[in-house]
Amino acid sequence: MRIVAVMGALLLLVGCSGADADTPDLRDRIVKSFLGDDAVKAAGFAPDGSPPADDQSPLLPCPTELSTDDERSRTRLTRTWSTPVIDVTKLVQRTLGYPDAEVAAATVQDARRALDCGKFQVDGQEHEVSGEMNLKYVQADAKFGFCHRAKRKTAFDTTCHLLLARGPLVTVVTITNSVSNLSNTFDRLGNEAYKLLPVA
Repeated sequence: MRIVAVMGALLLLVGCSGADADTPDLRDRIVKSFLGDDAVKAAGFAPDGSPPADDQSPLLPCPTELSTDDERSRTRLTRTWSTPVIDVTKLVQRTLGYPDAEVAAATVQDARRALDCGKFQVDGQEHEVSGEMNLKYVQADAKFGFCHRAKRKTAFDTTCHLLLARGPLVTVVTITNSVSNLSNTFDRLGNEAYKLLPVA
């Protein structure tokens, strides 16, 4: 009986850990965090009406472990949009939850490790970090953005990521293969995404 009680207590502790603390309310808040059609259109992308999809990929594209990885929610959703003309130009938003606002903010700060990735592989293509984005006009509890470039010499070789924390959620806005007014686009999308994230 004593062994059973101890095992039950251990299971209870595990069940309350950050990675396992998903609730219907958390999933609902993650679903509601995604950019709306008006914001997507204003950025030059075409809304497709598809619902958010499950996404268990790493938070960053380069092989970097973050100190809060074990506290991520199991619910991690993503949506992808393309431009009407060039379908290789993508807008992607991913949102996931953490136990509280402090851990979410720490995750974004820890993501600055991406600046040390140097060269890395994405789908068999070599990429290299090209630097940090200027996010002076983007609101957030914590924010960080960086870009990386593929080695191929074309106009479609840049991918940039904006990470925002507000409350217990982190959302990542990624634009691939677009260099036109990129800073202004991230300012608009970043502030729109911030408004959709819960305060607590």
